[in-house]
Amino acid sequence: MSAISANGVSQLHFIDDLITLRGGEKEQPDILACTSGTTIDRYEYFTAKRLDNLINNAAHVLKQQGLSVTGEEPRCVAVLGTSNLEYLTNICALSRLGYSVLIISPRLSVPAYNNLLDEAKCSTLMYMQEYRKIVEQLCEVRQSQLATTPMLQRQDFDRDGIPEARIRRTAPNAALASPHTAFVMHSSGSTGVPKPIFHSHRRCLENFQNGFGLSALITLPLYHTYGFSSFFRAVHGRTLMYLYNWNVPLTSTNVIKTLQAANPQLLSTVPYTLGLLAESEEGINALKNCELVTYHGSACPDELGDRLVRQGIFLVGHLGSTESGPLATSNRAPEDTSWSYLRFLPYVKPYVWMKPIDDNAYELVLLKGLKAKIFSNSDTPPESFHSRDLFEPHPTIPNAWKYIGRLDDRVTLLNGEKVLPLPIEGLIRESPLVKEAVVFGIGRAVPGIMIFRNHGLDMTDDEFLDSVWLVIQKANKRAEGFSQIGKDMIIVLSPEKSYPRTDKGSVIRAQTYNLFSGLIDDVYQRRDNIEEGDLTLEIPETANLILGFCNSTLELSVDSVQSDLFASGLDSLKAIQLSVFIRKNFNLGGNGPSIGQNVIYDHGSVNRLAELVYHSRVGVSLEAVDDTSTINAWVEKYSQFKNPTSPAANMPKSSRHRIILTGVTGSLGAHILAKLAQSSHVEIVYCPVRKLDDVDAMSRVIQSLRQRKLSLDQDSSAKVIALYSDIGKNDFGLETTIFGIMKKTVSLIIHAAWSVNFNLGLSSFEDQIKGLSNLIQFSLDVEQSKPARFLFCSSISVASRAPVTTDVAESLITDYNHASRTGYARSKLISELIIGKAAQMGARSSILRIGQIVGDSVHGIWTNMEAIPLIIQSVRAIDVLPQLDETCAWIPVDYLAETIAELSFTTNEMHFADDSNLPLVYNIVNPTEFHWTRDMLPAMKEAGVEFTPIPPSEWVKRLEKGDTDPSKNPAIKLLSFFQYCYGGNTTHEYRQPRFETTQTQRDSPSLGRIPNIISAGLMNKFIAAWDEK
Repeated sequence: MSAISANGVSQLHFIDDLITLRGGEKEQPDILACTSGTTIDRYEYFTAKRLDNLINNAAHVLKQQGLSVTGEEPRCVAVLGTSNLEYLTNICALSRLGYSVLIISPRLSVPAYNNLLDEAKCSTLMYMQEYRKIVEQLCEVRQSQLATTPMLQRQDFDRDGIPEARIRRTAPNAALASPHTAFVMHSSGSTGVPKPIFHSHRRCLENFQNGFGLSALITLPLYHTYGFSSFFRAVHGRTLMYLYNWNVPLTSTNVIKTLQAANPQLLSTVPYTLGLLAESEEGINALKNCELVTYHGSACPDELGDRLVRQGIFLVGHLGSTESGPLATSNRAPEDTSWSYLRFLPYVKPYVWMKPIDDNAYELVLLKGLKAKIFSNSDTPPESFHSRDLFEPHPTIPNAWKYIGRLDDRVTLLNGEKVLPLPIEGLIRESPLVKEAVVFGIGRAVPGIMIFRNHGLDMTDDEFLDSVWLVIQKANKRAEGFSQIGKDMIIVLSPEKSYPRTDKGSVIRAQTYNLFSGLIDDVYQRRDNIEEGDLTLEIPETANLILGFCNSTLELSVDSVQSDLFASGLDSLKAIQLSVFIRKNFNLGGNGPSIGQNVIYDHGSVNRLAELVYHSRVGVSLEAVDDTSTINAWVEKYSQFKNPTSPAANMPKSSRHRIILTGVTGSLGAHILAKLAQSSHVEIVYCPVRKLDDVDAMSRVIQSLRQRKLSLDQDSSAKVIALYSDIGKNDFGLETTIFGIMKKTVSLIIHAAWSVNFNLGLSSFEDQIKGLSNLIQFSLDVEQSKPARFLFCSSISVASRAPVTTDVAESLITDYNHASRTGYARSKLISELIIGKAAQMGARSSILRIGQIVGDSVHGIWTNMEAIPLIIQSVRAIDVLPQLDETCAWIPVDYLAETIAELSFTTNEMHFADDSNLPLVYNIVNPTEFHWTRDMLPAMKEAGVEFTPIPPSEWVKRLEKGDTDPSKNPAIKLLSFFQYCYGGNTTHEYRQPRFETTQTQRDSPSLGRIPNIISAGLMNKFIAAWDEK
């Protein structure tokens, strides 16, 4: 019998001993959580004891089926299945019976399976029923050399009546048996053929001791080395591991729901999944709820990782391999933001040699003596392992290394899948039409290929592509699903184009990618900016076309328009292909860019996609259809205010305000701060800012002021207190002492922080609405004689769709349809309605409904990333500007800040004393209007800007066909917004109603002093400021 020490795992010989040890302990915490079917939020929990019993039961059943207990050199059984409880139990039961287990990915080709079975000397295969067809093909190849058995299902081993006798792993000498093979994993195969990697019991037990001691959700499957090891690390550490349900697609929505249900301390995933989550505020918040987020399998794009770290997510990369186990991690001190730089583990570091390859690039070489190193591949130095992983050192931090790629030819996609280009390129290169072929796609969602034409071909590029498409299809059929190349991902190059090669004539891949990086970027951008089709069908006809495409071109097995596409075989590549098909063929009303891979997954069936196409065309997205219910639900959810705090007795009154001002890192907030800090009415201005990096909060405020060429004298600066905080939390994420002082002293709150992003849907703004609700509750909770005044910077977009003959009153909006369709506008509308509810609870609130903000009147500094600056700057890329029929009432930001300051100090106690239970509403627009085409375009001509005025729809077409590089044509960033406003065949002129300003002019004399933008020459200042930037 195996030796098990009373104090731990030091005397364990077999992996099964670890499960037996933990199953026999008195304390039985949950160590595994699984879902079943297609549920993602109802977990079943398992202790080590319960798992031990299930494994023992399964071992009995397998024994009855003829798999005998072996105590000698273990025989090998291969396992093919989906990552779930049954899969795990069968593997552990085989191990308990004494077998070594070959764990194979279900995504390989039949030749790859055949090779692995040969290399591992494995003649038995256990499989789940969904892989029966693959098994049949494999049996044909191997003829009589493969015995197969279906994998046990749960009802086979989780039932009464199975003998309770314990099956124990035995060996004549357990200590000598420990080096025997426990599991056989496999590489992805850098040469096209996956290689088996043999793991002994001893090495596995050493590996399983490395863990974070945190409850964890693992989105890597159990047939992945890290996913498999994570389970045994949970067993070793007595921590809880949540398995992702691989019966449902890996989408942002599903991962968010899983995270919300599991609420783990740790998320272990791949960069592809992080990218999905980072697309929404809800996803970001789900990540922020984790103490630690780790990624594996591929490098995380710098932009994505930087964005997550700025959001306060502790992101850690891991380096390891099937051949060597864990090697390095970017785990670091909280103040260290170098998330992408790996540090080798202490027990690994003495056995690492970073071999210089070229300028600032080093190959990782593992030296003799590292216990986790399973085998060697070089005698230079002796018994070393050359990983072919390339790194660059951190410029200032010693022993910190950033992964930059591979010496071998694998193309690692964003989701961590590794495309093997050599078989694809080799087959295509066999065509007499082809001189060279190079697969690309590192860090991208899908792969593509550059094909260099051969000399002497009398055909166009399109004719060439049609001629070689058959051989590309042949290569696709031999490749795994994620490796297949779509026709739109092919770059045709002339034979005269030179490319980097070795002395032997082989392509130097990394240098070739760099040389043609512009073309590669273009092909991905074209994929994202597809010109929409013109089909305008009803929902049933649309569904029939999509169904036909799914079953014929994508080769899915979709039974009906209601069938689940994921269950029918839709994978990430085919989801992208389906997205492209829809966008190329159907009129989507300018909403094509929003229909990406995630949308395809989230809609799930052909019929739902047909509904999406229809609603997109008629101008109401499915999200918009549900907006009314969402608006009402969010207003209700975030209006649950508690009654105002009872005024304290003998509360001292101050003649000066202590103010909370949000949004100070933005243009409007910075200008408001400058006005408030210089006012004699103000004692203190608290400035909450989000922590993005190691720069202290006050430095960020000062930097924001400097960017606008604003400054404060010493006395004014002394009034400003900058605080890192999160208004989404009830206590704003502040220390108790500071929060308590603010509750006792704050008398005014100005909420100017909001995300200005017209591409975001309504769902992306929930966190900001929650923050607004928290600020309102704080205004009610202040320990003063009355609630603090609360001013919210809203937007005229809440009523911009009201009839142009209407004068929008300074009162709450009653018709939701008057709000702009953007998520931004509707989030502002919800906020106004919440403020209306708060007023009924006694809140002293004001709504500042603000028009178009432009640069200041002194320096003309206007951020060039907003919609109007992007339109104007598009002239540099396409030499034209749209002739908009729009009346403009723009407000210089410095005049707006002065107006808001005046409204802040307006007592207006009469209004709040009337018990009207309504907030004050101010419409803040420039009383002096001008016309875009009749007034502004001529002013730009006078300022020296050369352009041709054209109709808006033509301008959008020119923008679509223009440079897709945002650095050269920044307007491309808001293409979908411009397509909605001005694109297609619409005559939409985007004219707005007039806004009443009676109350505003009464309480703010500055409003009447706002200059005329054109006659005051402010356009010249704006253009000069953009040129300077």
